[in-house]
Amino acid sequence: MKRRGQAAETVMRTVQQHSAGHLADVDMARLREIASDFCRVKNSVYDRYGGIRSIGKLDPGYAVLQEMTASGLRERWGIPSVYFQLAILEALSDLRGYWNRIRGHVRESTFRREGFTEADRHYLNFLLRVDLLFIELLTGEPADLRESYRLQQQELAAPVNRKSLENWLRRQVRKQCRRLHADQADTFAVDSRGYRYLDGAIEFASKEKRKRIRVPLTDTNVYDRQLRVRLHPEDNTLTILVPVKVRQHVHADWKRTVGLAIGLHVMITTHEGHVYGAEIDRYQGEYAAWLREANRIYAKNRVDNPGRKKYRAKKHRFEEALHSYINRELNRLLAEEKPAKICLPKLQGMKPESKSREKNWGVSVWQRGYLMERLLQKCREQSVEATLVPGRAIGMTCSRCGQPGERKDGVFTCTSCGLTLPERQNAAKNAYQRGDGQSDTSEAEETRQNHGSEQATSSG
Repeated sequence: MKRRGQAAETVMRTVQQHSAGHLADVDMARLREIASDFCRVKNSVYDRYGGIRSIGKLDPGYAVLQEMTASGLRERWGIPSVYFQLAILEALSDLRGYWNRIRGHVRESTFRREGFTEADRHYLNFLLRVDLLFIELLTGEPADLRESYRLQQQELAAPVNRKSLENWLRRQVRKQCRRLHADQADTFAVDSRGYRYLDGAIEFASKEKRKRIRVPLTDTNVYDRQLRVRLHPEDNTLTILVPVKVRQHVHADWKRTVGLAIGLHVMITTHEGHVYGAEIDRYQGEYAAWLREANRIYAKNRVDNPGRKKYRAKKHRFEEALHSYINRELNRLLAEEKPAKICLPKLQGMKPESKSREKNWGVSVWQRGYLMERLLQKCREQSVEATLVPGRAIGMTCSRCGQPGERKDGVFTCTSCGLTLPERQNAAKNAYQRGDGQSDTSEAEETRQNHGSEQATSSG
């Protein structure tokens, strides 16, 4: 981590540019046609190269780019090359991420599978970790692998039933396989060859030769990098997302390690019991109540086609107010705690499963993804190390003795050592101990010994 006397690094963040006023219908139609073609090209790549036998072509992807260019699709569809190539590269990136997620799911399955030995799991994880072996296993085509990897594979396969494990791995992968498909035809990417800034506006390349689509902007900032354009056809406006580099802030007096717990009703609790975002429940409750009522009214009058323009505008206002509050509280957290490192648990998957529809709506509007994204981004900008620790049973484990306890009405009680804490603070203390590596193990060990002595005395 950079400190005083060292050059600060830079991190990426996204800034926005907005169109000034409403675009003409004809200009919005031309932009929507570009976005539709962009989506169409991505779906073509998904269809052609989304199968198992194309895994080897995805990285670095030059072969796919050449094949798509030689296919003649761009000429038949009349798409400018600046959009055509970026759509291909974006689809390839999506496919690489898709296969990485499949491998992650299968890796988790190896740990959950009963009956596997450590040698079995070691061999399966080796196949998942080495890209060429994974591709060879699925496609059946020999890979040009280094001899050292071949020897290691043979060594790991010796004590296991190799054929059975490899067949199990293939079945697990095929269970996860599905075809990607892009439905969102209101966004596209463009690099510096496809636009230019001129007199407070940006001009995009169109499908017509020597004609550009002019969009007035609310600012005069000029950029020279790849942009993401998001269209809003309901009011004929657009937003441009621009990745920019910002210099990290270095704080010589930020030296603490802080454990955090993220919750639905209280945004963040530290291991010392400090609370940030105590009013998040009110913001999310008002949003969920309005959303539930608005959707009920819309479902009742769906046949009459009431339209959604006002609904989208009010929903946007609710989300902006919620996001503003989240960012304000995150800034306050960093300013008051002054951490050099934060430890927070990985969030587990959560689905609305309550019998109460009101609670389910509250869970559905929980902005935990946005909260995590903004917290990690702010940590990068402020030179704060963020450590994600395993979140399994973190709220049900005593932070003093490590034994399971009980939670009731927001309070954690350990049935072994008698510790009583707010459940979020207990989870934050566990995150601190799991991530810091300097937890007070002596206290935990002493508590266990005392608890064992009490049991021995009582039994005697």
